[in-house]
Order: sequence, then structure tokens, then C-alpha cells
Amino acid sequence: MNKEAHSLKKCRDLIEEKLAWGSSERWQNQDFENLSERIFEETRIQLSTSTLKRLWGKIPYDSTPNLGTLNALAQFAGYDNWRVFSSAQVTVLPKTPILAFTVSIFQPHHLRFSVALCLFILLIPRSLSAFWNYTPNLRYHHISLSSQLVTTGLPTTAFITYDVTDSNADSVFIQQNWDTHQRFKVDKHKYQWAHTYYTPGVYPIQLVLNDSVIQNHDLIIETNGWLRMMDKKPIPVYFSKNQVEHPQSIGITTADLEQAKVNFFQSVPWVSLFKVQKTMAVPSQRFVMETSLRNTFGKGDGVCQQTKIALIGTKGTLLIPLCTKGCVADLQVIANNRVFDGHTEDLSGLGVDFNHWVEVRCEVKNHSMTIFVNGKPAFSRPIEHDIGTIVGTRIQFLGAGEVKRFDLKRL
Repeated sequence: MNKEAHSLKKCRDLIEEKLAWGSSERWQNQDFENLSERIFEETRIQLSTSTLKRLWGKIPYDSTPNLGTLNALAQFAGYDNWRVFSSAQVTVLPKTPILAFTVSIFQPHHLRFSVALCLFILLIPRSLSAFWNYTPNLRYHHISLSSQLVTTGLPTTAFITYDVTDSNADSVFIQQNWDTHQRFKVDKHKYQWAHTYYTPGVYPIQLVLNDSVIQNHDLIIETNGWLRMMDKKPIPVYFSKNQVEHPQSIGITTADLEQAKVNFFQSVPWVSLFKVQKTMAVPSQRFVMETSLRNTFGKGDGVCQQTKIALIGTKGTLLIPLCTKGCVADLQVIANNRVFDGHTEDLSGLGVDFNHWVEVRCEVKNHSMTIFVNGKPAFSRPIEHDIGTIVGTRIQFLGAGEVKRFDLKRL
């Protein structure tokens, strides 16, 4: 038994001791379903019944569990993560005894016995390998996944309709945003699952059978023009249209926040201006975005006047940050999953003076992105992966801010 296998066995033992359900040799399918629910309740990580059965040896499996699965087990056992848990296991592993056979090969019957014994020993690994490598295949036909919003505007509820009855999966999940923490177990024999959404944007929905993503579907929640809100968990604060439409600009002022009873001495909130519409669609491989904006707060925790321009795509997000010139080390430009951090990249061109309107232009073409601030190149890098089709924007201000112009078009 190698160190990894030993650590996994120790982790299983600790979990069994914690559960006090008796020997796992007598666990049935319902026990593994209950364990899946218990792990999700404590770690917010969903492990399927099939995964747990493999880890406990109920289903033959010849692969090493991924780190996310191991982290979930370690957290449920009371450790921060798998690395911390495995480092704590200092037990010396017992050495596997070596069986010695002394056989004379000078007598004919001893020779026959020796040959037979060698063949037997050689065949054992092959037989065990054939047994342990057997894994029941996931089978499915006529799988469907779709969505329907109950109303326009926000908040809204989406009914996710699925059909997986023609499959042999023992666990079915609806997952959002490629995030396993946003994975929800659903009933295989039902057809609908509902979720309430409080912010617009693109929500990739995945249908997961056991541990396999079978189908993808993009749920796009649109706005009717600009939507203004104060970011707040779990439910944001929405501002009505007449509150936030000021002459020559669209924004959220300090007065709007005071009317919402924001205590600036306690914390400075982020506010967002959303515009998400399918009719805005442009390909992220070749486009130009132009906007004129300013952060109008700049006090307390908001002294750096952090501002973010996010372009929302069907495959990811492009994030352009701005702030006062003295705070640029804390900025991060994000192009899909690639992060350009101000601690290691020169982002000084994204430091601005918000006493005046700031003009921002972003061009993407020929796999390269260039950001201009007030007509001057501020940041340029190659882009390896696009963000799909751009269908909207989210402009955030720490404190308060306004937008005078926003244009998005293909090049």
C-alpha cells in the first residue's frame, strides 16, 4: 500500500468513526446517498454517490481521485484540505512480507512444480487487473436540458427542465458556472428544478450524470436597458429608474446610497450598472468597446476609487480595472481565466484622475488586446482564449459613480 492509498484509507476510517454507522462493508446505496448529503452540508462540495462508492471500494476503479474530491473528504474529516491531512499522517507503513520458496530444480517433479508456480504468480496480477479495471459504463439516451424564465426583470426565477430517465446514472446534478460549489442534486425521476436569480448575466448550466458533464446550456438573464443596484448578499438593493437617471449620465450617487440608508463609516459598498441584452452580441475575437465614466466617491475605504468594467461573454469575462494612480499595484486585468496582477505587471497606465471624465477604449483583434485610457495605450497583451459572444457589461464603482457613454461593436 503506497502513501496515497494509506492516507485515503486513514481518511475513510476517520469518516466512518465520525459517522458511527457501523462497518462500511455493510453500507447500502442509501448510506452513500446520505454521506453525499452530509459532505455537501459541511463542505458545500457535492460528491456523487458513484464517486463515494468507488472511494469505498464498492465499485471497481483504477484511477486516482482528483484533488477536489480529496479536499472534500479531508474537510469532512476535520482538516483544512488534503495536503494538510496527508502531511499529518506520519504512520510508518508496514513492509509487505516477501514469501520465499526453496525448490530443487534437479528433480523432474520439482521442475514441473516450479514452472506451474511461476505461471500462477505471473497470472495473478493479470487476473486482478482485469477485475479491478472493470467499471460499469454510464449509459444514456434522449437526454434534454432547457430553461424558461417566469418573468422579465429582476429578481427572476428560471425553471430548468431536464430529462435523464433513459440513463443508468445513480446521481444527477444541475451545476452552474463551472463551479462544483454550485452543484445541486436533483431527482432523476423528475423533470424540473427551479432557481432564483438576482443579477443579470450569462449562467452556464451543466447537466451532470454521476461525475460526467453530459449536456451544456447557456441561460442569459437580460436587462431592460440599464439596471442599477448596490451589491449585497444574498439579495442586492435595486434602484428605481427615476432614482438613478441624472442629466447627461447614468449612475448611482452618494445621495442615492444615503437614501438606501448606507452607513459609509461601517463599509463602502460596491454599486453596479448592468446592461445585458442578446441584441448587443458581438464576437469577442474582434471588437471595440468605448466608454466614458468616473468614480464620484473617494472617501474612507473607497479612497482608491476602484472601478471595474466587465464585458460579459458566453464563455467568460474580460475585466478592465481602474483606480487612482497611487493604488495600481492592487489592480488585476482578467481575460477569461488569465490574470494580469498589478504586483507583477505594470498596470500604471490604468491609474487615473477621476476629477475628470475618463475615456476608456478596449480593442481586441488578431488574438491581441489593447486598452487605451484617455487616448493613450495603457495595457496590451496577447489573448490566448476568447470569451465567446459578448452580450453585455457590468460597470462597478466602489462607493458611487456614473457612465456618460458606452458603445460596443465589432471591428
